[in-house]
Amino acid sequence: MPKKFHLALFALALLLGAPGPVRAVSIENAFSPQQGATDLILKTIGEAQQSVHVTAYFFTSWPIANALVKAHRRGAEVRLVLDSHQKYRRVIDYLRRNGIDARINNHYAIMHDKFIIVDQRTLETGSFNFTRAAEFENAENVLVVRDSPAVLGYERQWDKLWKEADKPFLCWF
Repeated sequence: MPKKFHLALFALALLLGAPGPVRAVSIENAFSPQQGATDLILKTIGEAQQSVHVTAYFFTSWPIANALVKAHRRGAEVRLVLDSHQKYRRVIDYLRRNGIDARINNHYAIMHDKFIIVDQRTLETGSFNFTRAAEFENAENVLVVRDSPAVLGYERQWDKLWKEADKPFLCWF
């Protein structure tokens, strides 16, 4: 990034009263089909040290599920909020059997959110559903934003959705 851009971000962070050290915002993107979308999501989850908070409309991706289990085994708190229309439960059952808490949110006609927050500082968002079809059949996008104050707004929204989802997702195994 150009030096002027870094200085502008630093000045903006000071004006907003950012706590602690100021970091430059970084942004990555990827697309599907097979243009790096799943790989970028796996990379982002792989960076988790403390927490991974997920909202998902549909979740059927085994590679993403495995990355979440690995993050959980490294000691990160991993939690998912899912739409109540989740049809394919095998991946969710696998997550729950591996100690990951998943809840359904049925407060909306469709909970169409699709984002991941890692360590309260990295946001993955976009149109990409966490499914095999999203990676291999659909035209979808992924955007990863690191060290932006906007991440905190997504964390607040995730927390709201989590609290509304008072009913655990039941395993069907």
